[in-house]
Amino acid sequence: MLLIVFTFLVQKVNAQALLTVQDVSVKLTNAATTMYVFGDINNTGIASIDNSGTIQMSGNWYNNTNNNVFGTSAGIVVMSGFNVVLGGSKSTTFNTLILVGGTKTLQQAESVGGAYATPAGSLALNVGVKVDLNSNILTITNSGTTGITTSGTTDMIIAEDTDFSSRVNWNIGSVLGTHIIPFGTSTFVQIPFSYTHSGGNSGEISVSTYPTNALNLPLPTTPISVSHIRNLLGVNNNANMVDRFWFLSRSTPTSSATLGFTYGPTELAANGNTNIRAQRWNVPNDGWQSFLPGQTNPTATSVNTPGAINYGIWALTLETAPLPVDMIDFTVKNIDNVKAQCEWTSATEVNNKSWIIEKSKDGIHFGNPVEIAGQGTVHTTSDYIYADENPYPGISYYQLSQEDFDGVKHFCGIKSVRFDKVPFSTELYPIPASDMLYIKTSDNSTENLEISIFNNLGSLVYKNTINANEGESVYSIDTKAFEAGIYFMQLNNGFNLEKMSFIINK
Repeated sequence: MLLIVFTFLVQKVNAQALLTVQDVSVKLTNAATTMYVFGDINNTGIASIDNSGTIQMSGNWYNNTNNNVFGTSAGIVVMSGFNVVLGGSKSTTFNTLILVGGTKTLQQAESVGGAYATPAGSLALNVGVKVDLNSNILTITNSGTTGITTSGTTDMIIAEDTDFSSRVNWNIGSVLGTHIIPFGTSTFVQIPFSYTHSGGNSGEISVSTYPTNALNLPLPTTPISVSHIRNLLGVNNNANMVDRFWFLSRSTPTSSATLGFTYGPTELAANGNTNIRAQRWNVPNDGWQSFLPGQTNPTATSVNTPGAINYGIWALTLETAPLPVDMIDFTVKNIDNVKAQCEWTSATEVNNKSWIIEKSKDGIHFGNPVEIAGQGTVHTTSDYIYADENPYPGISYYQLSQEDFDGVKHFCGIKSVRFDKVPFSTELYPIPASDMLYIKTSDNSTENLEISIFNNLGSLVYKNTINANEGESVYSIDTKAFEAGIYFMQLNNGFNLEKMSFIINK
């Protein structure tokens, strides 16, 4: 194998147009040595470069070797070409990589920071450089907060892939402080993400982001699938959301950090930009976790979220829009045909003063409120039970609400339960409904049963007359064409009139 050694105390070693390093070992043994390459560098075969100096190049970088080229050497590579690529068949481990001006496009996963015991190299973005990850992963091995630096707001890393394939991985470990990834939009607006490590061991974090349209589509599908952006009433929440998603993961589960999200000025929520807050998709509950406490807005288009210990898919929304309590379940049971037992579970609670249970005969007019103390702010599962010893005969409806310490109330759902004490009683299920609603009725008459359904504006949206059977019967209504929301049903058999409400959740 041929060994080429540059030991110049200065100055320069020049190569024109293309430098091919094939099956040789190149050594720059002195920190003062600079090798200028006015073109591409192509490394092939078993070639390697032991770099203690500086390689300054204007062309593309290719690694087609069987190694990471630089091994554990701690030199500098400067890429000043205006539009260049970093590619080849194998990743390169750079120590300090300085990118100057123009667009640098990754055609391969790359690593910066060094491969030695305590990496201290860095990625420096200078003079308006744009690093296009191009569906590749850029890894920073230097755990320090200066692992990535910029010369200003025109330097940025472009991710923007809807499958989160363009990512920055940063081996932060247990190093405290604020680590900033200077993401940018496709229109070259810098939207940095910050990770302020406050304790534990984060290992390697992985971060990516992409923009959406005004409907917040497409939803994330990989590596985590998000099934909806609606609230508990089934109403789409896109008008209250910033038009962007983030993905964040880490290799160890024992750390806490403040997450800093920034978005572009054209990505504002349609309903305003006051008190934007971050929420995480809660996979087990198929819903969004409530706000972590203490969130702030350092700028008009950024959110800081302290105390984050669980990661995944994140979105930003207006503080007034989502529910502050993350519900897992709400049910009402008939206990021995004597009492109605309301049971519910919260996954997390934020600023929760109390729960309020109200009951109704018709599912529309609720009263007799009972207040049950909440947990304040907790991020663990809480179970609640309330037993009503005096349910209404026939169908009793129970409405669950939650009240914050600041007096704001939030609707959590309506459930019904049947007590066989009257000749005419009806049960609707499932509540909330989606594609099909079932009516289970006990009617001692044999008259026709007229069914009318009204939306929350009072408009008739469904009417049908069916042949009633004496005794218990079950009827079905196709609700695929119904929009999500609250509806009111009226049943009339000619002798009795029964009213109730239900929810359609798409």
